[in-house]
Amino acid sequence: MIKDYYLPDDLGQVSDELVALQQTCIQALQVATTADFGKKQELLITIDSHLRTLQTLHQKKLIADLGLSYNDAAKAMMLVFGCKK
Repeated sequence: MIKDYYLPDDLGQVSDELVALQQTCIQALQVATTADFGKKQELLITIDSHLRTLQTLHQKKLIADLGLSYNDAAKAMMLVFGCKK
């Protein structure tokens, strides 16, 4: 279920992103069926953007499930991966 992967407070944004992703994928199918590849790169960038937003929202849920604040999780990731501010 979608609630297993995203926070309840984010479900509105998740729904909006999924609808936009669906519409973009339909456009990509139209491009493929008409062999009009002029918009291909633009559509791929848009699809990637929607998927990145959804991935970020999912990561937010994972962080919440660990009981960490977003800032605490960011600090922990910097320590684990050796990142500096």
